[in-house]
Amino acid sequence: MLKAVIFDLYGTLVDLHTDEDHDLFWEQFTLFLRYSIKKAEPSTIKNLYHNLVEKHLKEVMHTNYPDIEILKVFKDLYNHFGVEADDVKVKYTAEIFRCLSTDYITLYPGAIELLEWLKEKKFKIILLSNAQSAFTLPELNMLDIKQYFDRLYISSDYEMVKPEPNFLKHVFEDFSLDPSEALFIGNDYNSDIEIANYFQMKSIYLQTNCSPAFKDNIQATHIINPGNLFETLKIIKRY
Repeated sequence: MLKAVIFDLYGTLVDLHTDEDHDLFWEQFTLFLRYSIKKAEPSTIKNLYHNLVEKHLKEVMHTNYPDIEILKVFKDLYNHFGVEADDVKVKYTAEIFRCLSTDYITLYPGAIELLEWLKEKKFKIILLSNAQSAFTLPELNMLDIKQYFDRLYISSDYEMVKPEPNFLKHVFEDFSLDPSEALFIGNDYNSDIEIANYFQMKSIYLQTNCSPAFKDNIQATHIINPGNLFETLKIIKRY
């Protein structure tokens, strides 16, 4: 019997496009940093940011699929220039970084209808996302969907990303769930469907604008191409 639905977030429920490679983004972010770091230059900040990310990723030893908490990177960035930054300043810097790099963010059509129906039917609604808490928590509040989830599992908090099996294993242990009692919904066959298949779970694959190029051999229980959350709801109602 189906008791829980586990969702990916970006590309599944939320349509998001960010660009951290554009020169204009680094110019704008550096302009913000100059309020604290007078000699900041865009190329220096960009290179330092990426080097710090790589440094922290190499320090994660318990998984082949590491993730980090991005707040550590911003704190180290300030420290590099001899600037003391408290937690409030670091968090605000992360929010500015995300805001400046975001082209758009919105819910996919049918997201609210799907979440409300699952809530009404007393399913456990769980988020398992490769993401940064510093970015994702404010965005969930902004989109007004945080209240639908019984629990959030965000990769930066666990220092591992899908398809690491131990990431999803936390869900089964915390909710005393058998994999046969849960359905996984995601838009990336390299992470979402792979981790679902590892546990022999039922899954729905959504081919959205954020998905990798479509493959004919995707091993999901259900495939919706193009991705449509209204069709997803129809499938779940059959369980």
